[in-house]
Amino acid sequence: KTLYQDIFQITSGECLYFEKEILNRAFYYTYSPWKVKHRGEQELIKEFNIILNSTMLQLVKSIKGRQVVIPLSAGNDSRLIASGLKHFGVENVLCFSYGRKGNFESKMASLISDKLGYSWKHIEINDRNKKKFFKSKEYKVYSANYDGYSSIPAVQDIAEICYMKKNNLIDEDAIIINGNSGDYISGGHLFKQDLLSSDKNDLWGQFLLKHYSLWGKLNTDFNHSLIVNQLVKMTKERNFAESLGHVDSHFLLEAVEYLGRQSMYVVNQQNAYDFNKYDWRLPLWSDNFLSFWESVPFEYKVGQRLYSKVLYENNWGGVWKDMPINKK
Repeated sequence: KTLYQDIFQITSGECLYFEKEILNRAFYYTYSPWKVKHRGEQELIKEFNIILNSTMLQLVKSIKGRQVVIPLSAGNDSRLIASGLKHFGVENVLCFSYGRKGNFESKMASLISDKLGYSWKHIEINDRNKKKFFKSKEYKVYSANYDGYSSIPAVQDIAEICYMKKNNLIDEDAIIINGNSGDYISGGHLFKQDLLSSDKNDLWGQFLLKHYSLWGKLNTDFNHSLIVNQLVKMTKERNFAESLGHVDSHFLLEAVEYLGRQSMYVVNQQNAYDFNKYDWRLPLWSDNFLSFWESVPFEYKVGQRLYSKVLYENNWGGVWKDMPINKK
């Protein structure tokens, strides 16, 4: 389904094909985190380091000396991009942060950029200038040309990118690299085991609370039942699991999020760069990352245990051990 009556779209990893004048659906890829390969922590650390290094080397090779622009926060993911580029010798990098003056994210991003020897720009955002942008002709054009059919226009950093382009702060051939969807793929959205039970209602309740709760007045039992029915139908089409009481139910929910929030909205935030005619990369959503993380056992994935441990121990660029991560 889409936001429009009687208009439908294929889901992530799905295609349509004609065979003898009959239209068929086929799923050529599904992120399947129940494909766990059990191995010890040291082996996992070694494998992840291989994935990290190969992914970053591919990224560096694709840059070809052009300017890299990174929306830098105080979290793990964008810090990984920035420190990884430094580790592999990339110097032409501009980091930027935005928000209210003096916010924690910007303060930490400034320190990280300084430590890495990268230029850094803070774009102050307040209610007044944000409102002005959303009333502008520029935003109306962006909104009119954006349609993912399944979500409203992504607005994560469209105002900031437009501002930087207007003020010539970015090279015309710059490549923008953000950390999407590093937190999700590394286990940041997994529910802890004690929050899950064999009760199907409890299972979906936790999922709805995290992903379908922005509009309080719409949080009704009736609406929840409509959402769950659609999600269950989707899991059956993909043959995710025989039942919601399956032992890997936490991974089932991860796969559902891959088809929904991540593929239908989060990665569509790249449209802000397309609109401004900038090239971009999404290394933490690469085939390498998807393939590795779907094989990691729950105990090393939940709470980003393996992810955080490796990033901290590697300490690329020296920006991990003494620079706190934003816990919020």
